[in-house]
Amino acid sequence: TTLYRYYRLYGVLGNSNSGPYVFEFEFKINSAVTGETGTDINNTPSAISLTASNYDSNCGIKIEFTGGVGATQFDLWVDGSQEATNITSGYVYPPADNSSHSYMVRGINGACFIDSNTQAVSDPNCGVPPPEVAAGTNFTWNANQTSQTMNWTSEPLATGYRIYRGTKAQLGDLCDSDSDFCRRSEQTGTSLDITSDSPQTIDPTNKVLFYLITAYNGAGEGPAGNATCGARQVNSTGNCP
Repeated sequence: TTLYRYYRLYGVLGNSNSGPYVFEFEFKINSAVTGETGTDINNTPSAISLTASNYDSNCGIKIEFTGGVGATQFDLWVDGSQEATNITSGYVYPPADNSSHSYMVRGINGACFIDSNTQAVSDPNCGVPPPEVAAGTNFTWNANQTSQTMNWTSEPLATGYRIYRGTKAQLGDLCDSDSDFCRRSEQTGTSLDITSDSPQTIDPTNKVLFYLITAYNGAGEGPAGNATCGARQVNSTGNCP
């Protein structure tokens, strides 16, 4: 960077009938100033360059950034609102829909901060419910004489899972709008211990229990699979007793 200093000098050269002669001239001195990265005198972090992109087939916007020397924390802002704190470059943010949103990273150092450029991007994979889960080889049941545990494969589009429990008499209700299974659990994990569920106590007549697992995200709940009548309709009675 080159810094120019301008000087203007005035002086009286002589006199005449109309007054003194005034001379005026200016000159400049240039000097090199070495640029520095990092904080300024106010401890403001250096400039931040941000790139937001839809980077794969899953729902998520990848936030990558450089710069921000001197910052002790980076926060993510989406459409003018803070959505995540203390992130690092490569952070993946899951928007609730497939609309375009504006992304910005703020670098913070104490009371000082600096904002990156803003970039608008959308992800067509967001804003749709997850697909069917726990089907076929994506589901396992581990049982022995003392415990029973269900496990299923994680779904990238899911933010959580709902596990429903029902009896043989309630199977037909999955084909209509009648109330059917109760909700056994709502969780983020992909395993559930059902050792405490007693078929003899819950359904003394048939002594058998049925389970359904669905995935959900901000766009809604995914399908519960198909029966002979078509797509199952889960109309839960609420939490299981």
